[in-house]
Amino acid sequence: MSVEPVIGRHLDRLRLLNRRPSSIRHRLEALTRLTVWANGPILYLTETQLTQWQQHRSHEVSSQTLRTETSHVREFYRWAVQERLIDNDPSLRLVTPAARRGLPRPIADVDLARAIAEAEPVMAATLGLAAFSGLRACEIAQLDWAELHLTATPPWLRILEGKGGHSRDVHVPTALVELLRALPDRHGPVIRPMRGQRRYCTPARISQRANNYLHEMGIPETLHQLRHRFATRMYAECRDIRAVQDELGHRSPTTTAVYAAASSATAAAAVEAAGHLQAG
Repeated sequence: MSVEPVIGRHLDRLRLLNRRPSSIRHRLEALTRLTVWANGPILYLTETQLTQWQQHRSHEVSSQTLRTETSHVREFYRWAVQERLIDNDPSLRLVTPAARRGLPRPIADVDLARAIAEAEPVMAATLGLAAFSGLRACEIAQLDWAELHLTATPPWLRILEGKGGHSRDVHVPTALVELLRALPDRHGPVIRPMRGQRRYCTPARISQRANNYLHEMGIPETLHQLRHRFATRMYAECRDIRAVQDELGHRSPTTTAVYAAASSATAAAAVEAAGHLQAG
């Protein structure tokens, strides 16, 4: 399906604003799905039609996905009003699905140790980057040897473009240094793609490889849950939510707060202490 000209203009505007290529791609995908549903141009859809679209999508995707798609659609119509292509924004009455953030589900250390011990060097380094420094799949995919400073005191690495396009420095513990030094190549991408593929792995490919490996070992967790393990353990050690926020690259401490939930043992001890009356 060809892209509606007005959608092309909208994407050109995003490029001028220096939006990330992945953000522009996701905007195009969301608007293309809306076009397929409408079976034609979307610029002049009404409030009623957009509400019907949202109700239709709610039966096909998760609430989080619908929340994201709704945001893309709203941004398009907001831009159309600003450009005076339409007089009124038909997306104003769309519902914003509530974001549900569950508790972190970190991988067990015994499973992580077994997975790393039995992995070949590239897989072991992939798992280590998530479990020991909290990197996302997209950050592992883009990581280059030029951004690793393993001989520094302490060792660290730089994420040039994390989620939201923000850069940050991340500490590298000794266990991860050893996994990285076991890699055969010390130039270009840290996690190299298979022969004949593009220069860098895609985030989806990084996740797929790691998840398949874990599941083949009978470990149900995913690569992202190794990041959960890092954040949970780091907070348990330092009790400094801002430090954990900086390492993870979260823009808001609210996102990081989920890792600050007290353990059941800590909560039980606190409740027990609260049940004792102090004399005097």
